[in-house]
Amino acid sequence: MTCVKLTYSLAAVSATTPASRPSRAHRGQEAAGIVTFDGSRLVMSDGSATLQFRDPRTFALLSTVDVRLEGRPVHRLNELEYARGLVWANVWQTDRIVAIDPATGNVVKVVDARGLLDRAERFRADVLNGIAYDSRRGAFYVTGKRWPWLFEVRFVPEEKNP
Repeated sequence: MTCVKLTYSLAAVSATTPASRPSRAHRGQEAAGIVTFDGSRLVMSDGSATLQFRDPRTFALLSTVDVRLEGRPVHRLNELEYARGLVWANVWQTDRIVAIDPATGNVVKVVDARGLLDRAERFRADVLNGIAYDSRRGAFYVTGKRWPWLFEVRFVPEEKNP
């Protein structure tokens, strides 16, 4: 089993158990989020507009892709999740989640998560900062720093008024 332990400034790769000492550590590589991608690679964000694809055993950089929405870079990519063939990322210090085509870096969907907390909850909470996907239920889970709730959500297209 390979376990990746990630902090903001250290990624450690261990080839045995999560409790064992890392066999390789990579310092100085800032990381905001990391997720398994397609079962053979890791995809990592360092808070910029670039996603990095890495070897899960050696942590070697395999490739990168610049993330763009309508031709403009999407900076501050943070927490990541891989689901339905897309990399989902929250945009740090916003209420937006973007769905990214990993082959091109193009944002293909934007989720507005502003309505999840009421006014009183928002006053005490910090930023949106958590996204996970449950493939069995077909649902995403969304939360944030000091949020009082973990939300189970399904992303659906916005209805346009005629």
